[in-house]
Amino acid sequence: MFAILFSAFNVALAFVFRSIVVKFVIMFAAWFLAVELIGALVAYVPSTSAIVAAMGQFPPLLWYLLDLIRIDIGIPLMLSAMSTKFLIRRLPFVG
Repeated sequence: MFAILFSAFNVALAFVFRSIVVKFVIMFAAWFLAVELIGALVAYVPSTSAIVAAMGQFPPLLWYLLDLIRIDIGIPLMLSAMSTKFLIRRLPFVG
């Protein structure tokens, strides 16, 4: 009787350590690498004052056109879509 229970416990323990723990370690490593990579890339993004100074030189007609086509919503959507596409297709530990 105890041999059957011991065997079942051994199978359950093997399942936990072979699949769940290993997957957790791999996914945690991928998450940690992605967080650290994003943190390192933030240093290369230009400051907001440089972007504001560059956009301050746009003529009013261009601002009207940009507001008309809702560029304030479109650019963040495109950037997030392109970065997601890069992460899924190019980084082997994610996709």
